[in-house]
Amino acid sequence: MSDPRTGLSYHKLFCSIADALKVNICTITEKRSGRLYYAIKATSRKSKDILRSYFDSYPLLTSKFLDYKSWCNVDNLLKKKNLPKYLQQIQFLKQGMNNSRRSFTWNHLRHI
Repeated sequence: MSDPRTGLSYHKLFCSIADALKVNICTITEKRSGRLYYAIKATSRKSKDILRSYFDSYPLLTSKFLDYKSWCNVDNLLKKKNLPKYLQQIQFLKQGMNNSRRSFTWNHLRHI
């Protein structure tokens, strides 16, 4: 992925951001359009905590904020000791994220 005006790659920038947040970065190609996207993966407790701290301090302003909050709920459930008890709730939360989201609220924009 590169800047449309200069042609310079965004790769170094995204790698620097991933390094600062202690997350992994990967590229995803959308099947329908062929567009390339960067995605992050937070797999360790440390990287998840850093990522949560960042997005709690600098919240997203789109519906991705709602996905982030659902992700936080899933992360909180994953921390619990009796995980099998929460698998159905986790599955329900994940089914309502990204393109599958059917419930939207914009209350998080009141503070800006």
